[in-house]
Amino acid sequence: VRLAYLYALAFGFGLFDALFYPAYTSLVPSLLPPERLGMGNALLQGTAQGAALLGPAPAGLLISAGGLAMAFGLDAASFFLAAATLGLIRGAVWQPPAPAAGTDNTAGLLSSIKEGVLYVWTDPVMRTFLMLIAGLNFCAAGPLVVGTAALAHTRFAQGATALGTMLSALSGGALAGTLLAGSRQQAPRRGRLVLAVATIVGAGLAVLALAPTLASASIVLALMGLAAGAMNVLVITWLQSRSQPQMRGRVMS
Repeated sequence: VRLAYLYALAFGFGLFDALFYPAYTSLVPSLLPPERLGMGNALLQGTAQGAALLGPAPAGLLISAGGLAMAFGLDAASFFLAAATLGLIRGAVWQPPAPAAGTDNTAGLLSSIKEGVLYVWTDPVMRTFLMLIAGLNFCAAGPLVVGTAALAHTRFAQGATALGTMLSALSGGALAGTLLAGSRQQAPRRGRLVLAVATIVGAGLAVLALAPTLASASIVLALMGLAAGAMNVLVITWLQSRSQPQMRGRVMS
């Protein structure tokens, strides 16, 4: 397989993810009343983290036993099942209000994106939160995605199985954090929460680089996942509640 093909596939995945995830997170407020929004987000994030918890370790074993082709083939088939379950969703989906008189309803894609950016930028609190989260993701995503694979390849003899175990530990911690956040009746101060999570993730990355065993690396990843999982539910719920319905998709993107 040529490396250029993998780059093209990765770009395609990123492109479709950019369309999927804003719709994915914007759908919840249209199906649930505001008082159940936090629990709904916890359930949504929890099922995703639960699947991520159960999937990587068996995937590592499957790759070791049957090769990459079989693993990717089964993964591709699972998306058809996901599409079928989405078709079963029934509920009172929110409809945008009718445009006011004189409103241009034919604005192009770039104009719509510009309107969303300006909407966020003129809200100082939302702007600060999104900048903090963007910085946290920018600094953590690369080391987590590439670093765990490098650790599995260079330090731990289990190879693909070690990578699956570490990813399962990260998802298990995130699942616990998601459930913890969903069970809280009153959210903590979100600014302090984001700063605390940034500290935990940064310290975790430093410790992870020195982890001598698979068990110690998995424990560190589980603690990082716990902090990030709790933050995801609380911040996503806050963003959904703060955004105007007609701007929610652009804010979440």
